[in-house]
Amino acid sequence: MPYVWDVPYLGLTATGLVGNPFSIGWAVMTAPFFAVAHVLSLVLAKAGIATRLDGYGLIDQFVTNLGAVLYGLAGVYLCHRTLRRFFGDIVSGVAVVTVVLCSNLPYYIVVHASMAHAVAFFCVAWMTLCFVRLLQDEMPTVQFGLAGGLTFLARPQLAPLIAVLFLAALWRHRTAPRLVIEAAIVCAAVAALQLVVWMVLYGTPILVPQGEGFLSPLPAHALEVLFSLDHGLLTWTPFLAVGIAGLALGAAYSQQRLLFAVFILAVASQIYVNGAAADWWSGNSFGYRRMIEVYPMLMFGVAWMLALGRRSFAAVAALAIVCGVFNALFFVQYRFCYIPRGEAITFRQLLVDKLLLYRLDRPYCDKT
Repeated sequence: MPYVWDVPYLGLTATGLVGNPFSIGWAVMTAPFFAVAHVLSLVLAKAGIATRLDGYGLIDQFVTNLGAVLYGLAGVYLCHRTLRRFFGDIVSGVAVVTVVLCSNLPYYIVVHASMAHAVAFFCVAWMTLCFVRLLQDEMPTVQFGLAGGLTFLARPQLAPLIAVLFLAALWRHRTAPRLVIEAAIVCAAVAALQLVVWMVLYGTPILVPQGEGFLSPLPAHALEVLFSLDHGLLTWTPFLAVGIAGLALGAAYSQQRLLFAVFILAVASQIYVNGAAADWWSGNSFGYRRMIEVYPMLMFGVAWMLALGRRSFAAVAALAIVCGVFNALFFVQYRFCYIPRGEAITFRQLLVDKLLLYRLDRPYCDKT
């Protein structure tokens, strides 16, 4: 089935059902919040207060999306917990805060909590913590498997990242692999829920639900994912270059070379996957939203740079202040129609217009 542009669904599938390109992870993770919201709606309706009971009422939507917000915030907390296993409180805290304030993560936790990114970020943050514990000879077998399975349910595109972490864990415990294999079984059992859904909808458990033409085996746009004016990761969120540089230095010089090398491979896997997508620019996106899930790993790179010494700490902190202001002005540009949301911006819009917003028009409100 070819990829259909500008259509929110793919039409009827071979099973006669309407196709759905979105995975089930967000719904699974926020289901408890939806249940609470719906019970509250029923109580209000019983009390004579006009309330929608079809699952789309204001209370249902607000509480369910609040659940996604809480997952995103919990993911930030888990990132800090993970970093503290290697770095001090100050370095860990500054690394987390700078990545949050200098990236699009807050936007997709708060403004677009209904998208999968906040929940997927939490899942990867949890999986990263479990992976680190495995490297340190702790054995959170069920947690590691459950986190990996939920990561797949949240965003199946993260399958290569999951595979990298599991293979590294297996290599680390190659003399006694039983617990890692058990974690993989748990992961597969949870991930199979998505395969069952695809089987019901499409008649096959393995597919790209966006259509056969959506992914190319050769990621022709891998560099654009990083550097394009059309939502490039480092173009829109330049502070993340510190994280990438820190991971590279950590892989070369850190006592935890395996950890940093694995994180580089995990990040590279997502650059590859996103560069292979037909809409490699990530649609109407504030920054490169499809890379949000690797931020827990990029935080390790930032922490490594901060921990090099006082001069490095001061330089990274100063850069974070500049990039934080840059990011805040970018948010205003994007949210209030100073720039297009689904197209490439210009160098002037990227570097100059942020300082001239008080006198610029907002020509893109009717186009996005």
